[in-house]
Amino acid sequence: MPKLRTYKLLKTEFCTEPYVKKFLSRKQRSSIARIRCGTLPLEVERGRYRNIPADRRICKVCNSNVTEDEIHFLFLCNRYSVRRNELRRELTSVNFDSPEETLKELLISNPKTLANFIIDCLRIRQDVI
Repeated sequence: MPKLRTYKLLKTEFCTEPYVKKFLSRKQRSSIARIRCGTLPLEVERGRYRNIPADRRICKVCNSNVTEDEIHFLFLCNRYSVRRNELRRELTSVNFDSPEETLKELLISNPKTLANFIIDCLRIRQDVI
């Protein structure tokens, strides 16, 4: 798994990203930057530093036996399903069918909401691990 896998998915042109121009707290801006750059303390990244094979960088907060990467963390991990359902109710206009497209849409249209979701999920993750 290459470094900056999520960044490459999101960055399509050379320009300032819209979330940078929004009024966000330092913590919110940091959470978005960390999800974009792949520097959240997820197993996909932690395992890379420990030389763990990519297929063994399994999510430790759920029992799905899949790699804990940014997409799994945000949209698939069942540990965050309650908070994710709240997010879906809050953002009824967002289509949550494709995780990659949903992430792009949230970064453009709802960066503050996405940042708060990331912060909440990291808090849940920290309590579990």
